[in-house]
Amino acid sequence: MRAVQESNYMCNSNAMDPDANVNNLNKSLSSFEEIATACMGQYKFRYLFEGVGFLVSSILVSNLSEIKRINQNGIKKMCRNIFAIQQNLTNITMSREGDLDRARQYYELLYSNPDETLTSIVEQGAKFFPKGVR
Repeated sequence: MRAVQESNYMCNSNAMDPDANVNNLNKSLSSFEEIATACMGQYKFRYLFEGVGFLVSSILVSNLSEIKRINQNGIKKMCRNIFAIQQNLTNITMSREGDLDRARQYYELLYSNPDETLTSIVEQGAKFFPKGVR
């Protein structure tokens, strides 16, 4: 949560690089992958990393409310951050991290105005629910 609060999402430019916090997370995950690969079998390794995408996605979605201000370039920046994490986890787990697609789609809702969002819900149904509701 601290990383979300420390980052600036009112961007004047369309920066292409992920946040430093995202780069640090990716480096940590890659380092942990090296250690885990050396210390455990494939089954335990898969078990260990299987829920990381869901965890990161949940943290990103639940912390959207911590972002005080965000503009179009800030939304793009966050989506690039999510994509960078997704690529890294995909390389680690060797399977697509679909949970991070969900986080990206959640942030992309910020591009829509309220009427567009409501129309989408009416036409396609709700895609996101409060915690514990389904």
